[in-house]
Amino acid sequence: MKDGEKKKPKRSYTTTTLDSSGYIEGGGVRALPHNLWVDIKRNKVLYVCLTFILAFFVIFSFLPLVGLLMAFERYSPVKGFFGSQWVGLQNFETFFFRGLMWEG
Repeated sequence: MKDGEKKKPKRSYTTTTLDSSGYIEGGGVRALPHNLWVDIKRNKVLYVCLTFILAFFVIFSFLPLVGLLMAFERYSPVKGFFGSQWVGLQNFETFFFRGLMWEG
């Protein structure tokens, strides 16, 4: 060490302090639920907008997958999506190779 330089104090990772905004500094993973809740309360409008975006994503990305499931079943509204008989590629074979596609 050169003359006149000060030693930097070592940072203690075991102490937790609450800053003026409510965040727990130095708390690590233990402070995550508290800090997340403080962040949600501080940015309510942002999280409301985020819920609308997530709802849009679920509605238009995941719900159409039910139709994909129906394409491989002999679908019956009485039995529902998971009770209908699984036929695999038979529906596509019927559509493409038995002339139904070429008639329309």
